[in-house]
Amino acid sequence: MFSRSWILRCCRYSLRGVLALTCLVLIFFAFPRPKPLTYVEKGKYIPKTLLYHSVNDNKYSQYDYLYVSPKNFESQIKLLSENGYSFLFANEWRFTDTPSVIITFDDGYEDNYTEVFPILKKYEARVTVFLITDMIGKENYLSSEQIIEMHRSGLVSFQSHTVYHNDLSSISESDIRYEFEESANSIEALLGYRPSVVSYPTGKYNNKVSRISGEYYTHGYTTDSPEYVYDYNSSLIPRLYITNDYDISDFARLIR
Repeated sequence: MFSRSWILRCCRYSLRGVLALTCLVLIFFAFPRPKPLTYVEKGKYIPKTLLYHSVNDNKYSQYDYLYVSPKNFESQIKLLSENGYSFLFANEWRFTDTPSVIITFDDGYEDNYTEVFPILKKYEARVTVFLITDMIGKENYLSSEQIIEMHRSGLVSFQSHTVYHNDLSSISESDIRYEFEESANSIEALLGYRPSVVSYPTGKYNNKVSRISGEYYTHGYTTDSPEYVYDYNSSLIPRLYITNDYDISDFARLIR
């Protein structure tokens, strides 16, 4: 049989465990949990900000999350249009009185012209494409002529995704400034306006990157999920990844 001292020792440790767990529970409930930003005061909405890359029936890399089929993309745009969402450009981020959406594309793939652009014209939807300016005109990327045509339609805003798509959090301040300055120069030379928005390559950034971006751009977009963001910063706007495994009911739940 167990000794009296062993039983007392076990009870003592068990009591400590119960007390520790009780303290953790009290601490958890003592501090209010922040509410996700879906609705804010006065009945206004925060735009649903969506992140796409390629729209194609064939994924261009091993990363499934980087592409959406044309069929799925059209069904998503149709749902947004039929439910009264207003389409904002990335530089128009603001609280809105009715449901709104900001659709963004990173990198500037050619299928943004061949697959996305016809759908935009069909539903009069607007999107923002973040260009890697060094890739303009290269294989599988948008050409200058395609970019100009899309811009002139009034349905597409072209903004910066830097020059070389470098990890901004791992390079020097002078190189960060080069990426911001020269990509803006290239877009301005092509389209006649200076971009005011940047999307951080691969979503990587740090305090230095967001601080410097504020000197060149009014808005900066990350790949962080809005689910984990409770206080928006104009240089750190989160986005929802849209991947090819979302069916239309998944997408509907996501944008609610």
